[in-house]
Amino acid sequence: MTIRLHVGENLSDPLVTPLTYFGDSLRLWLEGGTDFWEDAGSTDPCEDGDVIEVWSDQSGNGFDTSNSNTPIYDDDALNSIGGAVMADADNDALNISNTAIEATDTEITIFTVFKCTDAANNRQICLYNKAGVACFALQAMGINHTMRFWRNLASGGDEITAAIDPIDFHVVTWWQKEGTGHKAYVDGVEKASRVDANAFASTGWTQEFTIGQDAGGEGAGFTGTIMEYFIVVGPISDADRQVGENYLATKYNL
Repeated sequence: MTIRLHVGENLSDPLVTPLTYFGDSLRLWLEGGTDFWEDAGSTDPCEDGDVIEVWSDQSGNGFDTSNSNTPIYDDDALNSIGGAVMADADNDALNISNTAIEATDTEITIFTVFKCTDAANNRQICLYNKAGVACFALQAMGINHTMRFWRNLASGGDEITAAIDPIDFHVVTWWQKEGTGHKAYVDGVEKASRVDANAFASTGWTQEFTIGQDAGGEGAGFTGTIMEYFIVVGPISDADRQVGENYLATKYNL
């Protein structure tokens, strides 16, 4: 039997990973330092400075990124772990199949670790888009030192903002539930919330799902480094959320 250790793990003190803890509720997991490829066939692993063509999904659901333009692999982006560096706001992107989120998903939680290196506003860390309207988007607002969390603009939803230092790495968590609202956490601390009955899943989920870019490569892209990104679907308690955040904070020494 082969035992695969994830980045930051050892046999004597293994990390509780998103897959081991959340199981079937883990829909997507882009793991820092793991399975970055410089070819579409995922046969040639990235070395430092290579263009990332694929970042493989570790959830087992097969939602690998594809059609990237020019993100670069940095093998020591944070805490000796590799990450995706995006320097070109007009081109750098990692795209994911829109079926990663389904119309029946009424509660989702997004976990990520990133830093922003551009002081411009509206830098898309992730975006679901339909017909030119954002269904939800997580944005770095460098000038205002905030994060913006857009929710269901296609159906009259709302936004919340959270204070953040844009030049440092942070663990950022965003929880959304249909008919209830959404909450934003930075480094494990709740920073903003909103009660909003608009159903974020009602838009049909036929839109583009993009990491680090606006819809269709239209600029306003993220400039910075994304270390890790995963989505959990279904009910999640505060204790569950803290497990996900502690995994990221421990792995990246944040």
